Amino acid sequence: MSGKNVVTDSSSVQCGKAPGHQGSITVSGHGPLTVGGARVLVATDFIGASVAGCKNQSVSSSNVPCSTVQGVSTISACLTVGGQGVVLDAPIAGAAVGTPPGTLTVVDVKQTVLIAD
Repeated sequence: MSGKNVVTDSSSVQCGKAPGHQGSITVSGHGPLTVGGARVLVATDFIGASVAGCKNQSVSSSNVPCSTVQGVSTISACLTVGGQGVVLDAPIAGAAVGTPPGTLTVVDVKQTVLIAD
């Protein structure tokens, strides 16, 4: 199977890569599916999640640090929780509100048991 790891609420997610951004995003899962005690995340778990420590402004004074997550685009078409596709570990999994906006990056998925397409 050539799927991607499923993101859980114990995964490390940031609002972008260096230089700049690298803000930490903490998301709580609400669905019943767990992996190793961590809840599997769906897109709506990310909407409005806070971004802490974004360094976007350090790159340019006209930049605005990311503050919240506006959406997630990398979801499974096969594995769902409550009718929603689970979020997958991919280079671009969504976007955070900032100028320019940060793309969500899974730094450490922290599980390799559950994969999906």
